[in-house]
Amino acid sequence: MRAFSMPQNILGEGPLWDAESQALWWVDIHGKTIFRQACNQSQAESHSFEKRPTALGFSNDKQLIIAFEDGIFHWSPSTQRTPLKMLNERASNRTNDGKVGPDGQFWFGTMDDEEQLDSGALYSLSASGQLTQHQAHIGISNTFAWSPDGQWFYFADSKAQRIYQYPVTSSGLGTAEIFVDLQGTSIYPDGSCIDSEGCLWNAQWDGHRVVRYAPDGSILQIVSLPVQRPTSCCFGGPEGSHLFVTTASVGLTESDMTAQPLAGKVLVIETNTTGTANHYWGQPT
Repeated sequence: MRAFSMPQNILGEGPLWDAESQALWWVDIHGKTIFRQACNQSQAESHSFEKRPTALGFSNDKQLIIAFEDGIFHWSPSTQRTPLKMLNERASNRTNDGKVGPDGQFWFGTMDDEEQLDSGALYSLSASGQLTQHQAHIGISNTFAWSPDGQWFYFADSKAQRIYQYPVTSSGLGTAEIFVDLQGTSIYPDGSCIDSEGCLWNAQWDGHRVVRYAPDGSILQIVSLPVQRPTSCCFGGPEGSHLFVTTASVGLTESDMTAQPLAGKVLVIETNTTGTANHYWGQPT
């Protein structure tokens, strides 16, 4: 395990691997910045905005689909930011995690910015601009992952301390089942990714760890981390076997930071498995 990036993010999130350019994209939500760093670079490129970016995906034209705090936008470093859909939610809400799904839609969630209300929702945005709400009354939307065969969708409500598993149907999503339940602990499930064997890797806030779960929800592996607040993860690297983990420094005390000098940095871990290919907005697979 090592630090991949130099920037010490406040709330690092949304890692997205670009296999074509061998580079990692991610965001610092509270820092209002999007980063990109290739494997052969020692410094990350940064792009600052006036609003908070929270999640990333690729469109079929190789540009980025970005969830900003109040809407979904189309952008690349060489183009202007173009709004795709502005959200009509309560003033205290913002977007959080998100990812492009096998259906070619950008799936994302919202949350109460103060983390007090269950006012968030789960959405998908099609390439035609159709916004669909799939679920309401969510605390903190996190984990957007699909089984390799596309039959199951995984979604977490971090505030409820649970990861849910939904069957994917022709009309959207079926009835949710509890996949991982951390209620009664001080650990919160955050962002996730799926490996080629259909196992879910989940970054666990205040858990100092990433956990690999089998398709039946049992724990296969616990990777201990030198930071308290990992936020999300994705596979990448030359062989696709490196797990990149975004982390946060928000809310940590000075003594916490002294004990956790890597807090807020992107970590990279070598694994014995590989990830699955990215999906592209507007291009069902």
